[in-house]
Amino acid sequence: MLAWTLSLSGSSKHTLRSHSTIHGTEKSWMVAKFFWLGLASVATFVSNAADLQRYARRRNDVILGQVFSFHVANFIIAIMGCVIAATSEPIFGEVWFNMNIPHS
Repeated sequence: MLAWTLSLSGSSKHTLRSHSTIHGTEKSWMVAKFFWLGLASVATFVSNAADLQRYARRRNDVILGQVFSFHVANFIIAIMGCVIAATSEPIFGEVWFNMNIPHS
């Protein structure tokens, strides 16, 4: 999906250099909103920690895997999602990943 949207948009220069259209407190609240949305997406894994530990040889064997790999994987997926959403502007004329304004 990332390669496809980057190829359709024509160039990654526009995508990577575009600036935010919101400023001030509105931007701060959006950062806070998406921070909490990101935490909500990992709530399932936090509550299933016992399931991940069930097959470990020792109780603490799963800690390093959970601390590093899970966060790195979520960060990479989030960056890819942001780039894919940003490439929708040159393709469709507007950013399609907008949770505030419903599309008609």
